Amino acid sequence: MKMNTLWKPAIVALGLLMPVITTPAQTVTNPCPNLVISWNLDDWSTVNPGDLAGLAPAVNWVDTYLNNITTSLPDNTGAATTLNLSRSSFNTYHVQGNHAGYDANGTANREMLNGFLNAGAAAWTPPVTNTLVALTNIPYAQYDVVVYFNSDTSGRHASIDNGTTTNYFSTVGSPSRSGANALFLPTTQTNGSAFPSADFAFFPGMTSGNAVFTEIPRSGDDQWLGIAGFQVIQSSNVYALYGPSPATQTISLGHAASFSVMAGGLNPRYQWRHAGTNIVNATNATYAIASTVAGQDGNYDVVITNGFSSVTGVVATLTFYAPKTDTWAGTGPAWDFSSLTWTANGGISTTNYADTDNVRFDPLGTAQSTVVLGGTVTPGSIVVSNGSYTFNSGSLDGPSSLHLMNNATLVLDTVDTRTGPTLIDNGSTFQLDNLDTAGSLGSGALTNNGALLFNAGGDEAYGYPIYGTGSITNMGPSGQITLGNNLNAKYLAQTGGGTLLLQGSNALSGGLTVSGGTVLARAANCLGMAPINVSGGELQLVFGIDF
Repeated sequence: MKMNTLWKPAIVALGLLMPVITTPAQTVTNPCPNLVISWNLDDWSTVNPGDLAGLAPAVNWVDTYLNNITTSLPDNTGAATTLNLSRSSFNTYHVQGNHAGYDANGTANREMLNGFLNAGAAAWTPPVTNTLVALTNIPYAQYDVVVYFNSDTSGRHASIDNGTTTNYFSTVGSPSRSGANALFLPTTQTNGSAFPSADFAFFPGMTSGNAVFTEIPRSGDDQWLGIAGFQVIQSSNVYALYGPSPATQTISLGHAASFSVMAGGLNPRYQWRHAGTNIVNATNATYAIASTVAGQDGNYDVVITNGFSSVTGVVATLTFYAPKTDTWAGTGPAWDFSSLTWTANGGISTTNYADTDNVRFDPLGTAQSTVVLGGTVTPGSIVVSNGSYTFNSGSLDGPSSLHLMNNATLVLDTVDTRTGPTLIDNGSTFQLDNLDTAGSLGSGALTNNGALLFNAGGDEAYGYPIYGTGSITNMGPSGQITLGNNLNAKYLAQTGGGTLLLQGSNALSGGLTVSGGTVLARAANCLGMAPINVSGGELQLVFGIDF
C-alpha cells in the first residue's frame, strides 16, 4: 500500500521512561478493496464525488451540501444500496470557516474533517445535547464502521458509541486540518477516566441490519462538537485502516516499545515482522516488547491475512536513543524530562534530560544546588565534581554509576534503586538523608575513599559491603542505622544522638570513635580489631562474641 507520513512529532512523557519521540501513523491513499458507503457533513467541508477521502479511501461520498442523499446511499462504485440515513443535532458547525482544500497526498481528508453536526451551546435549549447518525437496512451481513468527529477547538471531552461499545476522547480541533495532510488520531479508550485526543473511532465486525452512533459531550455545557462523517465497509478483503502506529518511535535501549495496527475485513489475522523476518508469537493487532535489547531496532511491518486476501502494512521504525552528556545548568530546580535545566555546550544554550543520558553536576549549576527529581530517572551515569548538591524527591534507578570527585559533596535525600557502582573519591563527601528517611542507597558496589555520612531522622538499613579507605560517620540525631555487611574504612564514627548497629566483619584501620548516641556491636570482628575511643555516648557489646 502506498502511504504518506503525517510529520507531526510528539513527545509523550511516559511515567518512568524517557520521553518517547513518535510520529503518528500514516494515512492510506490506495482505494479500499471492499465496498464502502461514505457520508460527510458539509459545513465548509465539501467532498466531491470524485474525491478520495477517508481511512478506508473511497470515492462517491454522500455530501450533505452537494446531494444530501438520505435513502439508498451509494457505495464507492456509485451503485445505490439499501442503506438509509437519519441524523440529529442542534445544528451544524465547522472547525474553521474556510475550505481546507486537498491534502498534500491528494485526498480530501482535511476537508472532510472540517465540518460536523453540532451538539449546541449552553444558552440554547436543551443546554446539553448530542449528535447521532442512525443507519437502517445496512446491506452487508458483516461490516466495519469508521466514525469521524471534530470540534471548533481542541480539548473538549466527549464519547462516541454504537449502542454496545463506548469510546472516550478529547477533541482535536484545528490540528486535524492544519497540516499538509489530515491528522487522524484514534480512540480505543473504553474507560471514562481518560480522554485521549482523537477524531475517529473504529467499530469492526458489526452484524446488525440497523445501527445508531451517538456522540455525547462529557465536559458539561457549551460543547460545540459532533460527528463529521462515517464509512460503512463491507467485511470481506482485509485492509489496514490505520497504522502501524506509531510510524516512528525513538526510545532508550532497555525500555518498552510497541506497534499497533487497526485492520478491517472478515476475521483478520496478523503476523508482525522485524526486518522482513516473522517474529515468533507476534500474531495480534499489537506487538509489544516489554524491555528492548540490542538488535531490536530497525524496521517493523505486519502482514494481515484472511480467507480472501492478504495485505502488508507499511514499514514502521524503532530507533534507539543515542545518549548525550548533560551538565546541570542551574536554571531551575527540576530534574525531569521536559525542563530546560541542562546544557550540552557549557551553558551557551539549555536542553532537557532524557533517560540514559550521562549527567554531570559541577560549578556551572551550583546557583541551583537543590535538585528536585520529577519522578524516576535512569541516567547512564552521574558525576558530581567540585560542587555541593542535594537530590530530593523522585528516585534514581537503572544500572548507572555515581562518581563524586574533586572535593564534591552530595546529599542524597531521594530513593536510590540503582544497581551500578558508587565511587566517592578522596576529599569528596556523600551524605544519605537530611534529618529524615527519604533517601536510600543503591545495591551496586559502594567504594568510599572520601567521607560517607548518615544523617537520618529515623531508621535506615544498608545490607551491602562498603569498600575503600575513607571514613564512615553516623551523625543522625535519632533512629537506628543498620550496617548489615562488611565495612572497609579508615575511621568509623558515631557522633549523633542515634544508634549505629554493626552486623558485619569490619576492617577499620583507624579505629572506632563514639562521641554520641549508641553503637551496638552484634557480630564477630565488627569493631575491626582496631583502637576504640568512647568519649561520649555508649558502646554495647554482646556477651560470648569475640570482637
